[in-house]
Amino acid sequence: EEAPAEAPSVVAAVVAPAGPGATVVAWKTSDVSTWLSSIELPQHAAAFKSAAIDGPMLLTLTEADLARELGVTSALHRKKIMMAIGELRKSYISP
Repeated sequence: EEAPAEAPSVVAAVVAPAGPGATVVAWKTSDVSTWLSSIELPQHAAAFKSAAIDGPMLLTLTEADLARELGVTSALHRKKIMMAIGELRKSYISP
């Protein structure tokens, strides 16, 4: 008897690379913008782009960076971005 196919998880959708076959460390600023849209925070894309945040930089961001350098004033938006970055870090360390 075959096991039922698993539905894709929400986390998988959040951490999916923006470019086909690209890992987060290969992401360009446009991929980071696409990722921000995928986590429903596209309004922050311009700030990330002007700060040249690419995949490798994204993985190093802290909540303080989001508040001070990128102007993410909403604590809840910062929390959501940090949670999603945490998922990206996990997928990068153990794909």
